[in-house]
Amino acid sequence: MLVFCQDAKVFQKPVVKITETGVHVKKGNNSVGRLRSSTPKYQIMKKILFAITICLLTFQTAHAEFKTGNGLVTLWREYERCSAGQPFNPNDDGFYTGYVAGVCDANMLIRFNIPEGVTIGQVCDITGKWLEKHPEEWNKPAHQLVIQAVKESFPMPKSKSAPKKK
Repeated sequence: MLVFCQDAKVFQKPVVKITETGVHVKKGNNSVGRLRSSTPKYQIMKKILFAITICLLTFQTAHAEFKTGNGLVTLWREYERCSAGQPFNPNDDGFYTGYVAGVCDANMLIRFNIPEGVTIGQVCDITGKWLEKHPEEWNKPAHQLVIQAVKESFPMPKSKSAPKKK
């Protein structure tokens, strides 16, 4: 915002001087004003507001598009269309594959044991078919449903217990 004196001569050309403390405007011998937004106090406020805006925008996009099995089923159907050669949304197809792979990677050897040679495509199919058989579970968190589906197909091997005493 520029602050100018009302009684300054109209015909004189303003002189703009940039200093460390701000931008000063002079007309003739009189100081007409300066740009207030250039003072250090306002520069700090601008930086703080900019940082807050960036943080808020970042936090809005950091969550998954779905939280329950309902969203996962929608993505599964896009994945199925892709497998069948029908028109599909490549974003949803890739998101489904990535989501299932991420849940599997995070829980491998903790909740289930997927044998070597099993592809991510096979795990995606197992998860999708499990979802189709259990629509009553769709209200639960999506990651829990992926874990349950894979766990039923690839359970952890039973640990060998201590030998029984006779």
